[in-house]
Amino acid sequence: MNDYRDKLIMNDYRDDMFVIPLFHVEVRDWKNKKEQLKDICNRCNLRDKDYIKTDFYDQKEIYVKDILYILNEELNIFANHFNFKNFNMRNAWFEDANKQNFHGVHNHGSHGYSAVCYIDYDYNEHTATHFISPFNSFLDGTTLYHAPNVNEGSLIFFPAVVNHYTLPNESEKERLILSFNLNVS
Repeated sequence: MNDYRDKLIMNDYRDDMFVIPLFHVEVRDWKNKKEQLKDICNRCNLRDKDYIKTDFYDQKEIYVKDILYILNEELNIFANHFNFKNFNMRNAWFEDANKQNFHGVHNHGSHGYSAVCYIDYDYNEHTATHFISPFNSFLDGTTLYHAPNVNEGSLIFFPAVVNHYTLPNESEKERLILSFNLNVS
């Protein structure tokens, strides 16, 4: 009975074996930061690519420093929550979805975290990023999906390896996001 294993067997407990964290931060001073982010976006060359307008393929590291400065408080909230001592932004890009635009299933690589900041986003007319679980339901084997509750000014962080996509924009209003990848340690 003094054995640790015996104590575990004697007690009821729940152990979540595999948990995929998604961390939500509400961007502070949103009105000001939105204006700054849109100013950066307006200097970019967004081009039509695979049903979305983006500057992803240009990989503009030139504005990574600006984004780090603008979202410094939110990045530190994220890093502190997970006890990361260091993080660096590998790249950043904007995506603008007009009516019927969407981004197909993809992920951002095998390491680190990715983030999405919802810049022009109407909760009543747009949908959030949808995530696909890397494992199926243990009850019936079906694929599991998750779409977080977000608003304009939401910034979400998620493991870069998780597959995700956006639904077609059914609104006349454009949906603009900023996305970026982080190395963390």
